[in-house]
Amino acid sequence: MASKETRLLIVYTFLLNFLLYGKRIFLSGGHLDGVTYASISRNLSEGIGSFWAPHYTQTLYSSFFEHPPLLFWIQSLFFKVFPDALAVNFFIILIFLLVYLSVYQLIKMIPFDKGLKVNSLAKYTFIFLSISSLTRFFSYNLLEPMMTLIDILAVISFIYSAQSSFAKQKVLFSLLGILFVGLAFMTKGPVGLYPLIVPILFSLIVQQKKIIPSLIHLWVFFATLTISYFIYVYNQEIAHFFKSYYLVQVKTAIEGTRSNLEGKNSILHVTKKIFECCAPLLVLLFIGLKSKKVSRPNLRRWAYFFLAIGFLASFPISFSQKIRSFYFLPAMPFYILGGVSFYFALREEIKLPAVMIRILKTALPILATFNLIYIAFNYGKKNKEKEVLELTQYINSLGLNNREVFSTCDSITSHWMLIAQLQFKNRASLSRDRSLNNYYIGGSACGLEGQLPNYKLKKRVNQRYSLYKKI
Repeated sequence: MASKETRLLIVYTFLLNFLLYGKRIFLSGGHLDGVTYASISRNLSEGIGSFWAPHYTQTLYSSFFEHPPLLFWIQSLFFKVFPDALAVNFFIILIFLLVYLSVYQLIKMIPFDKGLKVNSLAKYTFIFLSISSLTRFFSYNLLEPMMTLIDILAVISFIYSAQSSFAKQKVLFSLLGILFVGLAFMTKGPVGLYPLIVPILFSLIVQQKKIIPSLIHLWVFFATLTISYFIYVYNQEIAHFFKSYYLVQVKTAIEGTRSNLEGKNSILHVTKKIFECCAPLLVLLFIGLKSKKVSRPNLRRWAYFFLAIGFLASFPISFSQKIRSFYFLPAMPFYILGGVSFYFALREEIKLPAVMIRILKTALPILATFNLIYIAFNYGKKNKEKEVLELTQYINSLGLNNREVFSTCDSITSHWMLIAQLQFKNRASLSRDRSLNNYYIGGSACGLEGQLPNYKLKKRVNQRYSLYKKI
């Protein structure tokens, strides 16, 4: 049972994290990828597309092979129960909470030395996980948070398998771990496969065994791989998906031939984000220099184990020509766990002064109240891309039929956020064809004002976009 101090700090860090990043969940707009994935999931819930051939828009990715479909299918279940915006919100919050619970379960598996309790490690891990700058991406409906959760569950399963002294339990937990790895692969692709090395790392680093006792794990893995191969060979729909996925995503990402590489972050930007995440740990190490030295070699081995997993989670990303800072999100819980474990392997816990505890107790209800007030007054307000959202709001007011296709110019067909929001808010698509569609979206990017003989201006929505109706 967690101490009162630990429970207070855990709740406080949850609220702090929610104050900093969670408010994004309740604002209109969002991350481009997140809106795209939400549209695909909603389409799937309405029977448009299938598990192995998800549908985005009528004119762009009518069969979406950019990513494996597991997240879309799970999120589609939320769309069947909740309205559109709430379906995404509840899904994001659930994944966020489950990641924290899985990290806590992982911490509980460590056999702590005398003088150190699980709550001590848990509260500092949660604090640093909450203030890590990458955690804001939990609010964006990306693939990485769900892959993070599934891979943590895979790591937990493999550790249980390695620690068990019963052969049946070893097989069961190995099979469960491989199942979670398969689900991670079906969420994000090959980057989710890194937990397969965990049994070997655990044997070498934590258990310090000279030979690798992973034969049961490897046998279960190859048996599962064989079964999967035969399913792949004899099911044409599955085979078509994976062939298409490899060609449009994996191969092009490795070769650097993807058309949207301009969205990548520089190595300097990514390094800066990772440093922001790790900086609080450096502060802990600096403050802890005054605390009493201890020697906990068992915990130090676990620290090396977690850091090795973090490296494995980061390593596959280096093969891609397109690097984004949130790609490192699955590795961050392990880096943070490794850093905190390494600190406690060398130093005693830092005791918080009584006055700080009183300040936290006073600030906690104030922070909670502020969060609720902020959400109440800002729910549904435009987060970013205000001009795009103004256009989709106006189109909604026209009461058009679902699946409307809007003509537009070549320049606007590359406005990816407009495409995503039109699909999510209006179930509509964009097309370069001006001969068949009843409406035309023009604007400053087109340079075609007064050059549309078959269309009449219906409304200039804002400085960026105008809507025309066919005469």
